[in-house]
Amino acid sequence: MATNSNRDSLSGFGRNLRHWRKIRNLTQIELAAMAGTTSRYISFIETGRSNPGEQMIVRLAEALEVPIRDRNDLLASAGFPGLYPRYHLSDKVMAPFRQAVRYTLDSHHPFPAFAINRTYDLVEINPAAEALFFGDSDRKPGNIIEQLFQPGYYRNFIDNWYDVASELLRRLRRDVIELPGDDRLNDLLLYAEQQLEEAEPQILEGAPKLIICPNYRVENSIIHTISMAATFMSVRESTLEEIRIETIFPRDKEAEEFLLKLASCSH
Repeated sequence: MATNSNRDSLSGFGRNLRHWRKIRNLTQIELAAMAGTTSRYISFIETGRSNPGEQMIVRLAEALEVPIRDRNDLLASAGFPGLYPRYHLSDKVMAPFRQAVRYTLDSHHPFPAFAINRTYDLVEINPAAEALFFGDSDRKPGNIIEQLFQPGYYRNFIDNWYDVASELLRRLRRDVIELPGDDRLNDLLLYAEQQLEEAEPQILEGAPKLIICPNYRVENSIIHTISMAATFMSVRESTLEEIRIETIFPRDKEAEEFLLKLASCSH
């Protein structure tokens, strides 16, 4: 016969499972199919009538795409120890991965590239990106949501700021849905929403854009760019899962000449 503490643990896991299933907008039947089990068993787990094993919890977490940092909590709520380590990027064990990030940024030179974490803090930046975004000013690398949305320099520097900010806000809203319970992300979302609401909208002209990327005002020119992102694959550690590398490419010859010149002056 299960003890009260075991029943409480199971009911806690059931609540967590239902919580993640609702976030992912899945029915019990859909989740069961994705995890290789039955909807009846999912129902029993959610109501605390069945005790899932460790491997079943891992399968459910995979199916629900639960972030790595939250999977240990999911396991703990069912009475199991955590399976997923968490390190700081500066830890010795992370050296090969830190080097991979640095190599990617350096390899992208002479064009700008930078790495951010899940709350949009700048983790690493290459000299070309530092020259483009900060130059010789007193501005320092920080949080890109706070820096881009606050009134001032970047609103003037980015010619299509409203479009870029709107797209970044859409991405931030998706992050908050996919990463529930992160107070820092929620605070950044509220700040971004407030700032964009107070800003004057821009009217889009011409055909819909294939991709929304920043265009920078430099003296009397507009520098058009293309952005791409890269992440680690098949990650089982939360810090690495949350690293995102943003790379910037020139969109035309004028942008290429400008970025090459900028990079040559950044050394």
